[in-house]
Amino acid sequence: MSEQTRNTLPLNELQAVYAISRAVTETLDVDKALSEIVRLARPVFIFDNAVLYLQNEANGVLEAAFARAIGRGRSSEADSAWGEAAGLAAFREVRTVVTQPELDADPDRLQQRFFLALPLLAGGQAIGALVFVRFGGPVYTKAQINLAQYIAAHVTQVLEHKRLVERIASLEAERRLSQLQSDFIATVSHELKTPLGFIKGYSTTLLRPDARWTPEEQQEFLAIIDEEADRLVELVDNLLDSSRLQSGNLDIDFRPMDLTAVLEENIERLRVRFAGLDIRWHPPSQDGLMEGDARRLGQVLENLVSNAAKYAYQGPLHIHLELSASEATLTVRDAGPGVAAAHRERIFERFYRVPATQELARGSGLGLYICKQIVLAHGGEIRLAKPKGKGTEFVIRLPRAHAMPNREG
Repeated sequence: MSEQTRNTLPLNELQAVYAISRAVTETLDVDKALSEIVRLARPVFIFDNAVLYLQNEANGVLEAAFARAIGRGRSSEADSAWGEAAGLAAFREVRTVVTQPELDADPDRLQQRFFLALPLLAGGQAIGALVFVRFGGPVYTKAQINLAQYIAAHVTQVLEHKRLVERIASLEAERRLSQLQSDFIATVSHELKTPLGFIKGYSTTLLRPDARWTPEEQQEFLAIIDEEADRLVELVDNLLDSSRLQSGNLDIDFRPMDLTAVLEENIERLRVRFAGLDIRWHPPSQDGLMEGDARRLGQVLENLVSNAAKYAYQGPLHIHLELSASEATLTVRDAGPGVAAAHRERIFERFYRVPATQELARGSGLGLYICKQIVLAHGGEIRLAKPKGKGTEFVIRLPRAHAMPNREG
C-alpha cells in the first residue's frame, strides 16, 4: 500500500488493513485466512455477502471456492450464485466491475443487489475474482473500491502462498519418489540376481560331469535351489501385486471364512518354511467367522512372519488373534531390534526400507506396503504399536462383516 493511500484512509480502516495483513501471514489454511479477512473487513466495509471464484485449471470454468453470508442466514450455495455474472465479467475483462442498480420502491432489499467484483491477478494472469454483494445499497464509493482492491490483493497473496506451498510439497514428493524408485531398482536387481545366482550355481554344480555327489549332498543342493526359487516367486508376486495396487486392479475375493482356521493353516505352513523361527500361536477359543479374502489375509500374515524371520530370528514370534462381535484383532509381535521412531511412520510406504536394516537382510521394501493395502481393502487398519520391551508389534483390526474399503493412505 502506497503512503498516499495510507494517508487517505481513516484510522479504523487503516487498523483493519494492518490486521488483515497480519492474518494473511499467520496461517496456511486458506478458508481460515479468508474467514478472518471477511471478519476484519466487515466493520469498516459494508457488505452482505463475499464470494471467491477461482478458475478450474482442468476445464477453465470459474467456480465458487468460498462464500460467506453476513448475518442473513442464507446458504453459501445460494449466496455464491448472486455474484456469478459480476465475477465472470471481472475475471474475463480483468477489471473492477461495479454494478449499482437504480434504487426503487421495492421493499425487498434482496432484489436491489449492488455488486463489486475484483479480478485476482497472479503473475499478470487472472486466476479468479472476489465479489462483494450489498442488498439495498449504499453505492460503493471510490475509497471503498480502493479498500476492496487492497483486500483482493491480500486474498491473491493467500492463494499464491498456498499454491507455492503445494508446489514445493509436490516437488519434494516427486523427488522422494524418484529416489525411492532408483533405490528400488537397485535393490530389486540385487534381489533378483541373488536367488538366480544360487539356483544357477547349485544347478551347474549338480550337473558337473566330473563330480560325484552323495544323495545327501544332492538333497542339500536341491533344498537350496527350492528355497531360492521360493524367494524368487515371492519377489515376483510382490512386484506384480505392487503394480496391481498402483493401478487399482488388485482383486479382493470376499467370502465367508473362518479367520482362526485360515491363520492356523498358514502358521503350520510357515513353521515348515521358517523351521528355525519359534512361532507361538495364541488362538481365540471360538471360531473366527467373518467375510474376507482368505488367500490375501494369509499373504498378510506370511509377509509379517517373513519380516520377523529376517530381522528377529533369534527370539520367539507371538501371533495373537482376539475376536469381538464386530471385529477381529490380529497381533504379530517379535523380539527383534524394533523400529526407530524416525522410521515408524514410513515403514508402510512403497519401496521404503529402514536404512539400518538394509545390510542385515534382503528385501524389496514392498511387503509391508502390500500388507497395508490388503488390510485397507478389507475396511481395516494396520499399525505399528510400541511393545513393552524390545521388538516390533504389528496390530491389525478387521471388521467381521464386509465393510467398504478404507481409502486412507
